[in-house]
Amino acid sequence: KKVNFESDVNKIGTGAFFNCTSLEEFTIPQNVTTIENNLFNNCTNLQEVNISNNVKSIGRLAFYNCSALKSVTLPETLSSISPYLFYSCKGLESITIPETVTEIAYGAFADAENLESVILPENIQKAFDNGMLDKMVTKITAANIGELQNAESGLYILMEDIDFATAFTGAWTPTTTFAGVLDGNGYTISNFN
Repeated sequence: KKVNFESDVNKIGTGAFFNCTSLEEFTIPQNVTTIENNLFNNCTNLQEVNISNNVKSIGRLAFYNCSALKSVTLPETLSSISPYLFYSCKGLESITIPETVTEIAYGAFADAENLESVILPENIQKAFDNGMLDKMVTKITAANIGELQNAESGLYILMEDIDFATAFTGAWTPTTTFAGVLDGNGYTISNFN
């Protein structure tokens, strides 16, 4: 259920806990700087991973199919998110990506179907994810347009036509000055003033 290492451990091999379905909690030893590829691949009962700020890189598929994992705090020492890092982590609900990350590789959050919150750093330069872009974008409908403000990503997509004459019963004012990028997605906003 829980594995403890001596403090002088500085490397854990690729796939060391592959398919270890009884593992529930793991603390990365302080001297480890790299989480290897496939380290926790298919650890379906892994619920908690404590990652120290000494970790500078996390390999691809390190958390593949860790379906019991609900949230992860990544260390401030990472500069990129590896391909398929959290692929098929169906229990994952939230993740905070540190400000130091500038690139998110393809498939990093693919098939993480319960992921509700991805907080992206402002200096993100590349995000190649199939499935994460929906989490980066605020989808605007008539029901939620009253909450229009600048999201973390600054990206907005209309999901339906919005007529301001019928969308509200009272006056509408955005909560902040809008400075994002609005993609009409084939839809329009009418009677704005």
